[in-house]
Amino acid sequence: MTEVEQLVVPEFKMSSGTEMSVQQIDCICRQSYTPIIFMAGEIGSGKTTLIGSIHDAFLFGPVGEFQFAGSRTLLAFEERCFDSRAKSRGNVPETIRTRLESGQGYFHLAVQATKENKRYNLLFADMSGEFYERSLHSTAEISNFRDLRRSQVLLLLLDGSKLAQKGTRQTVRGDAISFLQRCIEQKLLRQETSLQILISKWDEVQQLSVQAQAETLAFVSSRLNKDLLKRQIQVVPIASRPGLGHPEQQKLFGIRELFPGWVTSIPSALRTSGDILMRPMFPDTSFGRFAGLGVQR
Repeated sequence: MTEVEQLVVPEFKMSSGTEMSVQQIDCICRQSYTPIIFMAGEIGSGKTTLIGSIHDAFLFGPVGEFQFAGSRTLLAFEERCFDSRAKSRGNVPETIRTRLESGQGYFHLAVQATKENKRYNLLFADMSGEFYERSLHSTAEISNFRDLRRSQVLLLLLDGSKLAQKGTRQTVRGDAISFLQRCIEQKLLRQETSLQILISKWDEVQQLSVQAQAETLAFVSSRLNKDLLKRQIQVVPIASRPGLGHPEQQKLFGIRELFPGWVTSIPSALRTSGDILMRPMFPDTSFGRFAGLGVQR
């Protein structure tokens, strides 16, 4: 042979594994319908801990009827979990706080239903607690939550340890009401968006009397309800990562029951006879031709 044939290797781009921006999630949303779980709450309310704990749970097996099927943000998940592990050599489990300069990032999770051959994508939107606190005092700051319009679920996390104390509970509940009312006024919270109030750190509340636990739940539900906000609301106590000495089965307390609803949350317009349509969002348009290519922007 007088000519040497050159082997052409196709270009392959690997995901960086870090948090995704709103521009980067388009490649996932174009492949199939992808619920966005938007999380809000004050600094230290447990948003990032919730994300890290879900990732940790899948390392040990399925969560309910779903098993891990991949992620484009594995590095971001691991960064959030490291300080909660023994390898970090810390005295107590901790979680890196989402800082103001980080803005809003998206965590991607793909799961496979164990009882059926269906694969689902989810996106968790984690926003810095500083944005939440600043939005309570400035109408302009609420614009940081504009991506809430495209979310299917809003998780508003309230610090259970503060709600259990009479000196701080009024502020926590009042801030939550103010935030939700601002979102409604600015038309950021659609009527079809599921609203779930999560009372975090419930393992700390459980150290109190049964009466105190009931009072904490009643205090939140007495104002954060359908009568005030004109929409269905769930109030759920959770413990993403119980403290040392708690039984293993208490991990993701309250979250395991909610997780299936997050996975399958989908607008009624995309349902057919109760079945979820797992297909590209724009099958008949020019965008549909690029579905599945994994184009990064």
